[in-house]
Amino acid sequence: MKIFEVIEDRSVDPVDLATRTGKRYGTQQKDYGYDSSDTIKSKYIPLKSYDDDTADEIDKELYDVYLEFGWKDSSPTERVAIRKKVDAEASSMQAVTINKLKATQPFVRIEDPEVLKNKINTTKVITVIKFVNELYIRDGHHAVLAARLRGEKTIQAKVIDLDYLVEKYL
Repeated sequence: MKIFEVIEDRSVDPVDLATRTGKRYGTQQKDYGYDSSDTIKSKYIPLKSYDDDTADEIDKELYDVYLEFGWKDSSPTERVAIRKKVDAEASSMQAVTINKLKATQPFVRIEDPEVLKNKINTTKVITVIKFVNELYIRDGHHAVLAARLRGEKTIQAKVIDLDYLVEKYL
């Protein structure tokens, strides 16, 4: 039985499903291009929609918008305020289709079954960036995995329209 068939069937405990998925797809110890990834074989699930070039481009565009608000010369507290202000200007709450979301990190860690179980049993509003008419997870990769493992098709998200911000400020 293929993993997508098990997910559709929903007859498997989500923690068990994540563990089996990690064993099947997280079969290598990889550094994903940076030293601090510390992946352990079978203790992570690679996210196939991850594209490091696009993730870097999103970060650069957000940084450039924040610079327009004095980010560079601001204190850490002021930077938080700038980020909240800019994000709020271009955000809305939406139910987004899980299968349309793209990752901005290469994998999700699943090494601690208790932490994983808590995440699967908890619902969370995630943060998504709309960039070039695609949706990218900014915060909430574990929550998206958990929703998928619970068999959900959509998830609540705060969607920040980076396309709008770029057009307005850059």
